[in-house]
Amino acid sequence: MGLRRFLTCILLVMLPCACQRSRVTGTPKAVPVREDGAIALRLMSFNVRYENPNDSNTRSWRQRLVGSVRMIQREQPDIMGIQESLHGQAADLWASLPDYEFFGVGRDDGE
Repeated sequence: MGLRRFLTCILLVMLPCACQRSRVTGTPKAVPVREDGAIALRLMSFNVRYENPNDSNTRSWRQRLVGSVRMIQREQPDIMGIQESLHGQAADLWASLPDYEFFGVGRDDGE
């Protein structure tokens, strides 16, 4: 699948979600546009690993959250998909990353 087709699919999937809920704070982040008119987007897929109540020490979500936020801030994706995130984990990421929007319900339909 070509990059253009892939990006079109991503945007088509995300567009209905964007219409449902929006939290706008501060100045929107500008997306660089090349002279040939192409848009440069940084995409990221991140499996956060669900919050297992039996985890302890470095495997606990509280410990992983700090490193996860640092990595996302370092990589600065324009669009990011997260997997295995329970609703509370998604809420933690959203609260820790105020420059990003969040669309979705979390693992198991937010339950």
